[in-house]
This record gives sequence, C-alpha cells and structure tokens, in this order.
Amino acid sequence: MKYLKHFYLLLILTLGILLGTTVNSCRKHVHKPLVIEQFPVQVGNSWEYRRTFQVVVFDTVNNDTVEHPLIDSLHEEFKDIDKLAGWECYRLLHLLFDQGHTYPETRWYAHPDTALLWIANSRGDISRIVEGEKFNNKILCKGTTSFDSPHALQQYLYNVRYKNFLSFNFDTTYCSPPKKLFVFPLTINKYWVAMTDPWLEEREIIEEDSVTVPAGTFNSLRLKITSDWMEEFDLWHKWIADEGIIKDTLYIRGIARDTGGNIIGYFDAYDIYELLYFNLETKRYY
Repeated sequence: MKYLKHFYLLLILTLGILLGTTVNSCRKHVHKPLVIEQFPVQVGNSWEYRRTFQVVVFDTVNNDTVEHPLIDSLHEEFKDIDKLAGWECYRLLHLLFDQGHTYPETRWYAHPDTALLWIANSRGDISRIVEGEKFNNKILCKGTTSFDSPHALQQYLYNVRYKNFLSFNFDTTYCSPPKKLFVFPLTINKYWVAMTDPWLEEREIIEEDSVTVPAGTFNSLRLKITSDWMEEFDLWHKWIADEGIIKDTLYIRGIARDTGGNIIGYFDAYDIYELLYFNLETKRYY
C-alpha cells in the first residue's frame, strides 16, 4: 500500500511537470499583435516598386474576352528636409516610369512619428497623358467617365489614387487640411478619416497579414480604403510593414460599351504596386 501511495505521488508530480511545461510552451508561442509605431521616414530611404496594370474586358454580346496588361515602375526616395508654411517636411521624390515616359513629382510629408501627413505637392514638367493602345470598338465607362484605351483608364486610376484632390498646376500646392495617410500607432481596427474634400476617404486597419512580394515576405497590417468616388465593386487595400508600404492594390469594375453606346458587357481593372527592393539608412534589401 505504501508503494502504491508513492506511485500515485510520483504520477501526480510527473503530470504536473508535463502540464507546466505545456503551459509554458504555449505561453512562449502566444502571438503578439503587430504594432507599427511610425513610417520609416529618413533622408536617403528609398523604395522601388513594380506597377502592374491589367484590364480584362468581358464582351458578353460577342462572347469575347480581351486582356490588356501594362507594366511600369515607381521610384520613391526621401531627398531632404524643408520648411513649408510652418511645417517641417520631409521631401519625397515620386518618380513614375510609365510606358516609356517619366513623370516626376515632389511631395512633402510631416509628423512621421505620430502620423504621416501629406502637406504639399509639386508636379514635374512632363505630365501629359500618353495615348495607348486603342480598344477595338469598345469604350469603358466608370460612372460618367469613359475611356477608349487601357492607358487612359490606367491614368484615371493613378489620378484618383494620388492627384485629384490637388490642383493641376506646376506650382507647389497645399493639402488643406493635410491628408492623413497613416495615424500611428497602427494596430488592428485602427480607423481614421484621411480627408473630406473633394470627397470623403476613410481608412481602417482590418487585419494582420503575411504578404509576399518580390522584395520578400513581410509581416504587415492590411489597410482598407473606402471613398465617395468608389462604387459597389471597387476595392482598395494597402499593406504596410515596419519597412514601409509593401503592396498597394486597387480593383474596380465598370461597364463596357461599343462605339455606338450600347452595353456589351463589363470590365475588371487591377492596379497593383509591389515592392521590388528598398534601402533604409545604410542597409539595402532585395
């Protein structure tokens, strides 16, 4: 009986040790939510992106599907610190290489540790819309706007992303009030209003996500953007990590018409920026 008692005590002790080990092991593997404290703003930091634009036209009348892919690239780099209208701003060079043409812009951002505020913008001297490949007897319609080429639609998506709330001139123009690109710290369910004029744009962190792009795999937060200019099927998401914006994808759907104005189907358009590599301070990442 004495030995049986010792056996039960030993069994209880062993189970306790195993249970404690399991609990400690679970505690070690508890996932800590991702929190992004600020945007990596520093003079010399740069990012290279591949821009993939694709429009797919579904001609349901003639039972025809046509795809139009376009590949461009984008370079962004913080060049200096300036003082604009009382703001200490980081000057960003935004250089879009689009169908053999270069579109330079300068942007100024402020308060990178509490928010990333878009303060001002200045366009370069090359800004004309380049005519692209024409659709064969097809016109794409988004609301009241029509496009007769893939490039015209691509240019439209670029404008609604970046420029329509700014003046179209070659002087420096100011966002009044500044557009709130990010409000830190970023965590899941963080919500804010980016701007209200000329349309309302709201932003919300909806989930933590592991995203793979040519530059690698990043633990990131997925940002959902909704705006008054967007329609029922439109989707806009950004993925942001400690290293900056990793991916940016915009999807829209619209109506396809023939040159006579008759509806012949619909189109899907995808505008995607993916990080190729980046340079933060003295380290280069590929």
